Amino acid sequence: MKIEKESKVNIAKGKWLKLGSCNDINLDNAKSIDDIINDNEFWDYLELNCMSECCGINAFRFWQEDIEKVTSKLGRQKILTYLLDINNQIYKLDANILISTRLNNMFLKTGFLKLINYLIKRVKLI
Repeated sequence: MKIEKESKVNIAKGKWLKLGSCNDINLDNAKSIDDIINDNEFWDYLELNCMSECCGINAFRFWQEDIEKVTSKLGRQKILTYLLDINNQIYKLDANILISTRLNNMFLKTGFLKLINYLIKRVKLI
């Protein structure tokens, strides 16, 4: 599991979305989110930089053109529904730390919601 002090994801050339810091984390209240983000096809299309097994969340590229490609392949409404469902389920979790084996990363809940909301906004622009 990749744990970084300052987690961020690439959203454009030279631009990063900061997801927050996982310093001094307490895993007692951590929750797995793999059952929530279970559509591997969506994540597979964005896994462009490396493989998540190696680079965690940094294996994924969240550039607008990449989001447009996955949207054209899977359908705008399907992705929007999927992301809104993830957002709602994560928001309801009573954990501050989220763990994903699929994404090979540990997130602050607020940081992961920030990423999902960024993706929702990008898809709505298409």
